Amino acid sequence: MSELTRRHISRLALVALFAGPTFAQSTFPSKAVNFVVPVTTGGGTDLVARQLAKSLADQWRQPVVVENKPGASGIIGSTAVAKRAPDGYNLLVAYDGAIVAAPVLVNRPDYTPLTQLSPISQVSLQGYALVVHPSVPVNNVAELIQHIKKKNAEKAPFGFATGSPGTADHLSGETFQRMAGVELLTVHYKGTAPAIADVLGGHIPFGIFSFTGALPHIKSGALRALAVTSEKRSALLPELPTVGETVRGFQYQSWIGVFGPAGMPEALRARIARDIETAVNSHEMATVLMGNGLVPVASTPSAFSEFVGLEAVRTAEVIKLANIKVQQ
Repeated sequence: MSELTRRHISRLALVALFAGPTFAQSTFPSKAVNFVVPVTTGGGTDLVARQLAKSLADQWRQPVVVENKPGASGIIGSTAVAKRAPDGYNLLVAYDGAIVAAPVLVNRPDYTPLTQLSPISQVSLQGYALVVHPSVPVNNVAELIQHIKKKNAEKAPFGFATGSPGTADHLSGETFQRMAGVELLTVHYKGTAPAIADVLGGHIPFGIFSFTGALPHIKSGALRALAVTSEKRSALLPELPTVGETVRGFQYQSWIGVFGPAGMPEALRARIARDIETAVNSHEMATVLMGNGLVPVASTPSAFSEFVGLEAVRTAEVIKLANIKVQQ
């Protein structure tokens, strides 16, 4: 074999070596992709997952199957994905509580999502609405704070309904009472729907709920909305001020993002993140999200990883200050 032939064969081998992963990457996905959602059907996270699945299926020309695996504050579904192969075919569409609140609240040494999962991209950001039953004699946040302080002085409890311990509505309420200098009687329910139902019935005077659940009742007048917890006003109810306009520095927002198992190749994470960005920025998906009070957001894997790390620190501080404990 001539020296020229040897060099030619060596060059071909090197091309094959480096082209292999690129080729494999360019052909992803070659089969159905599975989205695990750690909550039941219905609600914001499920809505986002199904809309994203539809958009990505159109892009990828492969089915994207949504699998709901609720339970244990999101731990069951999250753990299921963490145990699967990091090949991009099993992804988690999760809300913030499952990733940054559950590890602090639940005594599960085997659950460490910041190391067991690979952040890929954020998908949405969401503020919540402060609402009261119409019988509560307040029309804004300042009046609400004064009303609660009066109840506190009278040693009369002022109830606050939450979907369950450690959720964004709960933690935003804990943050509100600390920053506003009031005391709330926190009442937990097994889900947002029964919590809203008791505020609608006047059994509990106050709640902080997502637009997905509260907006129809706000528009009908069955609930009185006072403000939103986000940094900026909501396009859905632009007349509502933010809580921060009264309680300086207050803001509380929840988010939804996509994760894969730890160990996913960087190039694969980046590819999926780019496709998620295309989906989130599409007119169809953006319209659905914004119509439910969700702000479309896309990010790179590195930016999302940094964001999740900061959110974990912030959430742990809220839980510690409020001395929240959950029995599992």
